[in-house]
Amino acid sequence: MLTSSIIVFLLFSKASGGAKLILRRCTMHNYHKIVSPWKRTDPKSKTVNTEVFSDEYIEMLKDIQWIGTEKIDGENLNFYYDGNHVSYCGHTERSDFTGEKKAWLDALITPEFESIFEQVFGEKEAFVHGELLGPKIQSNLYGVSDFKFYAFDIYNKTDNVFWKQEVVDIYARQFGFERAPFVATGTLDEIAAIVKSAPASKLNPKMEMEGIVIRPFRELKNAKNERIIYKVKVADLLGRNARKL
Repeated sequence: MLTSSIIVFLLFSKASGGAKLILRRCTMHNYHKIVSPWKRTDPKSKTVNTEVFSDEYIEMLKDIQWIGTEKIDGENLNFYYDGNHVSYCGHTERSDFTGEKKAWLDALITPEFESIFEQVFGEKEAFVHGELLGPKIQSNLYGVSDFKFYAFDIYNKTDNVFWKQEVVDIYARQFGFERAPFVATGTLDEIAAIVKSAPASKLNPKMEMEGIVIRPFRELKNAKNERIIYKVKVADLLGRNARKL
């Protein structure tokens, strides 16, 4: 589903030597929900039943090699490129981008920043999906001192395709973003074993990892044209949230 909102930018033009007011429409690409590979069959249980799969696809693909990135607990943020300019949107129109957060985001979108998007995407529309971390976001679980954006997906809207993770890694860094860390490869059982051990977060070694988002090395879709992608969470396997170490 695509919705739009208007964002106002005050940009300084080197050519004119002054500021100019620009209205930009940010089209929000609602990032799909990521579910657990397993179902919760006992309403009283705090954990999922790892013997019951959430759909037929994970059951068929459980033994392939999956690639896993750390599940980051921040604020959902999307950078949108319309073929000419870059803007940003949250998960919904109610997303709060004000104060220091808005100032930090606005400062990112310079002519130089937009030229990188133009070099990468040309005239095609695209989104860079990720999580924003900062001093006042989600209790700042990772202890960051300034705002940071961690990209985890790039969606080419014109071609209707998500880019492979190794490509996301290359271009996220080219845009100047952080990257959701790669943390594991393996079968579903192997990745579940890692999550059950409650490893330290790559973003903050004093905090347990919340979980791992897994997907095939090559993008796959099911019969409903939905992406094959799942989240394996500490909370679902251990019955508790990630803790400080």
